[in-house]
Amino acid sequence: MVSGSQWLGLATGAVIGGFYGAWQVLDMKRRLANPQRRWFTGVVLRLVLLLGAVFVVLTFLKVDRYWLIVGLAAAYTVPLLWGLKKHVPMGK
Repeated sequence: MVSGSQWLGLATGAVIGGFYGAWQVLDMKRRLANPQRRWFTGVVLRLVLLLGAVFVVLTFLKVDRYWLIVGLAAAYTVPLLWGLKKHVPMGK
């Protein structure tokens, strides 16, 4: 049976991972449109905000860490793979 802290961890991880993944896909589109653009600061900002959000959630909410990571991974992977599928040519 899944407890309340596990559901909270899964939902919080999905929200954080979804925002992070969508931001990653948006930046990937911008980078492909303008390859000369500096990208390092955007990557660092995204990682700092991701780690900050996870730290705040783990500090102030009673969430299960395992389910938080599962939610982050699932929500981040879906938009990233969808964005890669659109921009990376697949040979048939």
